[in-house]
Amino acid sequence: MQAKYFDGKTSNSYLVEVKSQMNGLKIESTERDEKINRFWNLENITSESFSSGKKVLLSYGEFPYERIELNGEGAEKLLKLVSEQESKVKSLYHFITNVEPIRLVLGSSLILILVMYSYIFHVSPWVGEHAVKILPMSLETKAGELMYDNMAYMIDRDSLKSELLEEFFVECGFTSTYDIRIDYANDDMVNAFAVPGGQIVVFKGLIQKTQSWDELAALLGHELAHVNERHSFKQITRSMSSYFLMSVLTGDVAGASSVVLENAANLYELSNSRTQETEADVVGLSYLKDNRIRPRAMYNLFERLREGTQELEDKIDSDIDIEKSMEYFQTHPATSSRMENITNFIDSDTTYQYIPKTNPRAEAIWELLKSESLDENDEITESVTDEEF
Repeated sequence: MQAKYFDGKTSNSYLVEVKSQMNGLKIESTERDEKINRFWNLENITSESFSSGKKVLLSYGEFPYERIELNGEGAEKLLKLVSEQESKVKSLYHFITNVEPIRLVLGSSLILILVMYSYIFHVSPWVGEHAVKILPMSLETKAGELMYDNMAYMIDRDSLKSELLEEFFVECGFTSTYDIRIDYANDDMVNAFAVPGGQIVVFKGLIQKTQSWDELAALLGHELAHVNERHSFKQITRSMSSYFLMSVLTGDVAGASSVVLENAANLYELSNSRTQETEADVVGLSYLKDNRIRPRAMYNLFERLREGTQELEDKIDSDIDIEKSMEYFQTHPATSSRMENITNFIDSDTTYQYIPKTNPRAEAIWELLKSESLDENDEITESVTDEEF
């Protein structure tokens, strides 16, 4: 088999005849003027590169390397002989680079998609669940503050009603290891969300939907469950782990720092997983039980929201902002099956068969929160004193 030979000492190439022998290759010059007679042991031969064009480049010894360049069908046979002596990694390299370019690109893309799919839907949920166990609460709180600071311009905060909401929260008896802060957003959007670290935002439109104080308590219990169970932070760590994997695979590491800010901008559209929503319902119900608040208020809350969807359908031809009014259902799905799950959970647990306590002060605060006009001089009630509850 003819080949080009390079001695490694000069840039000259020589036409040689290469013969395969038991333990190596015999290389002899085909030109009379050249006296090349070399024997290469197989164990010292490496293949530097090759392609689907049937071109093979072999090197031998230590630097400066001797090399031979071969073409044609015989080159593949010679390559196979050499590859058998090389490592598995090198052999895999030979296999991959010998694939046609189109197939190589398609195959690589398919592998990348499969890796990302497996990670995002199977690995990253586990990462999000366990990463928060080793990350300090202080980091979560800082992340939540950063997120909220970057969305604050979108929230028309009512400071007076925000104070009332926080007082209402205390009256319900809810507690947390986080410093809970609750903002009343003066917006007709039917929505509420919890930010990592203890920040909760409730919109006017959602409070107006409630028909009793304990329905508002059920809402805050649900959002508090998201905070205490660190649901949003788990989603962020899951998102970041997926982003970092993509960065490694694509080489785009520079944009990693924007993940938290992107989550802040998209928090309105952040959809909690079905598992997290179910968990928030169950944990929120336990908060109601711990404070002897009517548990079916959770069911009634979602019932009001479902009624709201029917009202929107009836008014579909009006000029109301349907997309804005439906925002709550995008992030907190209130389906009939979910309401059924709440009912089944309450009915199957006898500890929920208690007589709910009354809370006149919480009820009075709720009425003020639903008031369209609230003055700083308005009192919660003159007839209710601390001794009455």
